[in-house]
Amino acid sequence: MLSKSHIKRVSLSFVQEQDQQVEEWESTDEVDDDEIIQALPSVLQERLFEHQRAGVNWLHRKYKNKSGGILGDDMGLGKTFQVTSLLCGLLRLKEIRRVLIICPVSVTQSWSRELRDHAKPHVKSLTVDIINSEMPKKQRERILREIFMVKKPRIVITTYSLFTNMADHFALNGKWDYCILDEGHTIKNPATKMSKAVHSVEGDR
Repeated sequence: MLSKSHIKRVSLSFVQEQDQQVEEWESTDEVDDDEIIQALPSVLQERLFEHQRAGVNWLHRKYKNKSGGILGDDMGLGKTFQVTSLLCGLLRLKEIRRVLIICPVSVTQSWSRELRDHAKPHVKSLTVDIINSEMPKKQRERILREIFMVKKPRIVITTYSLFTNMADHFALNGKWDYCILDEGHTIKNPATKMSKAVHSVEGDR
């Protein structure tokens, strides 16, 4: 589990599922499994395979129960699309507004494309930003201030290295509603600066 206190962190790293984890996946919490799926536009509902629907519902149960989790599907089974669908549903339900995605630099553009193609068209006024080292520092700081000043939904994608160097700025102006860690094993060593930086972020729930 990569979550701490109130924040909901979802790792997209592959892990070997133990029997107990499988039972947790199949458990029936007091959350309507159809709620998050029904919140999606029909074009996304129709694209979700059965195993992806199960993943989105499981992530939604985790969210409702105020806990984080590790989405451990094999590579190529659409973990990014599952998380994008979850975020799209939560944003359409107006349950979240500010989302932070921390990932390796190699997949920042993939996240951006997925969100722009499958979330942005279906969430009114949604903005998707990539904050990276190529962006001037003043522009990065301005975006991070605006996120907590404006009430419109916003998703920020950044890298582990940049986040580590700017952790104070990411936490300075308020709390994130949802935080995603792609390749979450990157922070498995709690003694590293990077791990401490990520665990310093707080969420509203």
